[in-house]
Formats: sequence, structure tokens, C-alpha cells
Amino acid sequence: MHKRKILIIYLFISGLYLYSNSIVENIKKSITNVSPFKVKFTQQVFIDNEKEIEERGFILFKNIKKLKWVYNNPEIKVFLLKGNDYYYYNKEENQLKKGKTGKYGNTGIWRIFFCEKDFKYVSNEKGRIKIIDTEEKLEFEVKYDNSFLPVEVIQNDDSGIIYKYYFYDFKKRIPIKNSEFELKLPKDVEILNE
Repeated sequence: MHKRKILIIYLFISGLYLYSNSIVENIKKSITNVSPFKVKFTQQVFIDNEKEIEERGFILFKNIKKLKWVYNNPEIKVFLLKGNDYYYYNKEENQLKKGKTGKYGNTGIWRIFFCEKDFKYVSNEKGRIKIIDTEEKLEFEVKYDNSFLPVEVIQNDDSGIIYKYYFYDFKKRIPIKNSEFELKLPKDVEILNE
């Protein structure tokens, strides 16, 4: 009797794991099928459950190695990913930070679906899945629509800071020129290598 209970629990957990993996596979397929795409976003940052910042902008997603994340309200900032190189331009500070994504490159909110890292997946509510990076102590709760496109991501860690991202107005399978991934910077911009 004891062995049968253990077997039932094992099969139940295995079933949840396979179900969660199939959700992630469906999200991955959905993102790939609509690429390249442009999507608008709102990002909110909470510290100790108080909303500190709300920013808006858009994302150009050509593929998993090429994306441009543009904040245009309240300040202009641009995050650009080209392969394993990243560039972060802050107009107000007139500063460009650049470097390699390294091990943190796999925990960006678009890359979590495609990386080979051993994440833990939990799905106990329809339309939502939690992706846990136990190594980096990060959690991503993803809400997806009927076509498995992410529409909300809540990023949480043990620092007490919570990031909430809302994605809307997907423009799917659009032509994106390579020139979109070039930064036009002022001549006096300060460049920092990280």
C-alpha cells in the first residue's frame, strides 16, 4: 500500500512537470511563430510593496539573440542585445554601458523560455506558469494569453524588489531592418565597459 501511494504521488508530480514543460514549449513556439515582432510594454517597479517607478516603451524582437528594449516614458533608455553583447544607453545620464551577458543572459525575461538552464516550472493555475531559477534565486510568474504569448511577467528575487511587466499590442511577423539595432549616440556620450 505504501509503495502504491509513492507511485501515485510520483506519477502526479511527473504529470505536472510534463504539463509545465509543454506550456513552456508552447510559449517558445508562439514567440518563434510571431517573430520578428514589436510589442508595447509597461514596467512597474515595487520596493516593499510600494510602486516606485512606472515606465513605458516598446520592444523589437528579431530573434532570441537580437532584441531592442526602448523606454520612452518618463525617460529615454535603450537596452540592446546583439548575440552575447549588450548595450545600455541612458539619455539623461548621457552614458552607454556595454558588456557581455555572461551567465545572467539566460535570466532575461524573453530568454528564460529558450535557455538550456535547469529551471523549475510550476503551473497550478490556467494561463499562468512560474519559472524558478534556484541558482540565481529568481522567480518569474508568467501570464500568457490563449495563443501562449506572454502578456504579463512578474519578476521576484530575495532583495524585496518586484518588477512587473505588461505586454500588449503585439505587431507580429513584421519586417525589422538591421539598422534598427544600431544606436545613434551623441558624440560626447560617456562609454563604460562592464
